[in-house]
Amino acid sequence: MARPRKQKNPLDYISIPSLNLNSDIKQSIWAVLILTVGVVCLLSLFNLAGYIGTYLLKTMQWLAGWGAFIIPIVLLVVGWQVYRTKEDSSRRNMRYLGAILFAWSFLAILQLFIKQAEWKLALENGEGGGHIGWMLAALAVKLVGIWAGGVIILALMVIGLMILFNINLSTLFKHGTAPARLA
Repeated sequence: MARPRKQKNPLDYISIPSLNLNSDIKQSIWAVLILTVGVVCLLSLFNLAGYIGTYLLKTMQWLAGWGAFIIPIVLLVVGWQVYRTKEDSSRRNMRYLGAILFAWSFLAILQLFIKQAEWKLALENGEGGGHIGWMLAALAVKLVGIWAGGVIILALMVIGLMILFNINLSTLFKHGTAPARLA
């Protein structure tokens, strides 16, 4: 029995050039891209990003509801962290996790400010914590109820801040820091 012939891919003759860039340059490129997307998202909140900004705003409201402003803030913070830090990728990934955990918890807290009976209508209108906040809030309320769920979500938000800024709880609420002045 004859071996089947290997089919040739018509694109085999195309080779992608490799860019031998320094890791610092790659990191800087990522920082510029993330910061640019963050600024465009921020401008779309004020209807200053044109046609694309209109759709970005609708998407951010669908995802985050009243917390649509947090998306550009997270992008700007993450972009700044990518720019200024020379840490290893595992530590950087933990900072991303902290930013995502903080934002997700914040949006869930916003969702808890709406009566549960009105959650579906709020999601349709881009209110509350949007679809992202609704996921965590609905899970927490279903498992432990509204009050305990709120406490757990608040704890996740504090943990997200601690991971994001690589600080412990006593430093987070130390006299003179921004969170301590709010308390």
